[in-house]
Amino acid sequence: MAEEEDGGGAAAAAGSPILDLPEPLLLHILGFLTDARSRHRATLACHRLLAAERATRSALSLRGDPRSAAFLLLSPAFCFPTLEHLDLSLVSPWGHPFLSSAPADAAAAVPSHNPEEVAEQNAFIAARLAHRFPAVSSLAIYSRDPSTLDRLTSHWQGSLRSVKLVRWHQRPPGLAGGADLGPLLRTCPALRVLDLSEFYCWTEDIMPALAAHPTAAAELTELDLGLAGATDGFHSSELGAIAGCCPNLRKLVAPCVFNPRYVDFVGDDALLSIAASCPKLTVLRLREPFEPAPNGQREDAAITVAGMIAFFAALPGLEDFTLDLRHNVLEAAPAMEALARRCPRIMFLTLGCFQGLCKASWLHLDGVAVCGALESLCVKNCQDLTDASLATIGRGCGRLAKFAIHGCDLVTSAGIRRLVTALRPTIKEVSILHCRLLDTAACLTALSPIRDRIESLEINCVWKEVEQPDSVANGTTRCDPDDDVLGEVSYESAFKKCRYMELDDLVSWEMLRSLSLWFPAGFTVLAKMKLDLSEAVGYALTAPAGQMDLSPWERFYLQGIDSLQTLYELDYWPPQDKQVNQRSLTLPAVGLLQRCIGLRKLFVHGTTHEHFLTFFLKMPNLRDMQLREDYYPAPENDMMITEMRAESWLRFEMQLNNRPIDD
Repeated sequence: MAEEEDGGGAAAAAGSPILDLPEPLLLHILGFLTDARSRHRATLACHRLLAAERATRSALSLRGDPRSAAFLLLSPAFCFPTLEHLDLSLVSPWGHPFLSSAPADAAAAVPSHNPEEVAEQNAFIAARLAHRFPAVSSLAIYSRDPSTLDRLTSHWQGSLRSVKLVRWHQRPPGLAGGADLGPLLRTCPALRVLDLSEFYCWTEDIMPALAAHPTAAAELTELDLGLAGATDGFHSSELGAIAGCCPNLRKLVAPCVFNPRYVDFVGDDALLSIAASCPKLTVLRLREPFEPAPNGQREDAAITVAGMIAFFAALPGLEDFTLDLRHNVLEAAPAMEALARRCPRIMFLTLGCFQGLCKASWLHLDGVAVCGALESLCVKNCQDLTDASLATIGRGCGRLAKFAIHGCDLVTSAGIRRLVTALRPTIKEVSILHCRLLDTAACLTALSPIRDRIESLEINCVWKEVEQPDSVANGTTRCDPDDDVLGEVSYESAFKKCRYMELDDLVSWEMLRSLSLWFPAGFTVLAKMKLDLSEAVGYALTAPAGQMDLSPWERFYLQGIDSLQTLYELDYWPPQDKQVNQRSLTLPAVGLLQRCIGLRKLFVHGTTHEHFLTFFLKMPNLRDMQLREDYYPAPENDMMITEMRAESWLRFEMQLNNRPIDD
């Protein structure tokens, strides 16, 4: 019967009108099919569609163990001759260099200690990757040490133009400064884009690598030095030296030291040095990775209005500018007006601790409201921004599609409403966080004029005080389905009051595609969800009343997740115990996640006990799962008796892949 069904399916595919189309037209149609699973289904119809899908695929992310005999690299049909972007940062086991010393036999999960066997195996995997993906020009890879880059990049040295390095583990001890980037800059002369936004290293490691390879550095056009988990920033001399080594940069992202109390801080001179060394810059994003003093007082930065005006004059092609400070820049309105005059193509603007951005004293436009070409504006910690300022911005910046306001304590719901009313034809994304006078209900009411147009919404979960119900006083909480649309339940612990609101009214937000909240959103169909509890580090302060242990805490917040029957993909960040630098799934969390029978992809950003994995094998539709310790510093030693180890994960992965899946 199975053979007859297969034969009938092949005959139906052969008679399909779409297969009668000319090859160029068929390839053009498949190019519009972006969903990965839909493309995979199309390849099952016939060999012609399989070849067409391989010929039009432009990006691919690989998971699984490349050393396994079941890995797809060994299949002759697994070849993408035109694929350009390849992501190898998620191969299993996550965080282990797959072209270095690692388990050699996935079936037995026995580490190989023979250096010759390991070297031969690594050479085979690198060569097979280059053969299966001959046209790769963009690569993302987890580089725990330079050995992986050294073995792999030489195969694509003529075509590799963009590389993203990922590392959340600590910098290997004894590694010379710049050694992490040496193999890449030495063997890839066509390299133009280097992304280190998720790569942990020291700020002192960047300049030696660039100085040792001046030709490669001079050819770079995009350099992202976000440095995952960095608590330090680049000093003025380091930033100037980097800009001097890369004169052709069009994009530069870097954390910087703006605190005037520090030696060699970044000020006006450093900004002017960047502009002089890199005159082609169109994207510049500088941020300060430090928090303000505990008393909330902010000192003045060494960035002046006169310096900003000279800086903008030196970069007329600037399109995307971020200066996210933790120190105040006073009376910034003239600098914003100069930005509009000197940089007419500016479209994306993010400013932190800039005061006096828009005074709105008269009917005429002033300050940032003069920048009429802006499409995205993010204002953080502007303490003199008022409702009148927002109304003026709404009149002047008529092309805004994205607006974010964080930590502006004078803004009320009236100002937000006036802004979104003026921007109704264009606004699509709104973010309102940490504004003292804007609670959640006020935000939702203020955004009602764009309810039918907004696509992305991010707001705080802050509710007004309500009278405590009797059920709470008796130690129980419940939600009455007969309550009003905005029905509220609250309870108090000795440490913190927590409140929950059911927002059934949100179902009328027809265009909403992304919602960042901490309570049920009323969606009847939810396919993908990111559940991030990583900031909940003080269990005694955030746990429900009388439940101060981690296990009941996680059970409380995951209770009912199985009701999301359409949930297809889940990214889950467990709470982090910072005293032991670990995020780990508890037994109640594992049991509740196991009940999500429709879940097909599960990515846990942490670890778990080895014996807990048997729960996930009982999920009928689970096809793709991974543990990622992508937080800094990721644990160096995972060899505890009950914790997940590399060989344990490979055994689980093999069991998961060997299960039959209905579809």
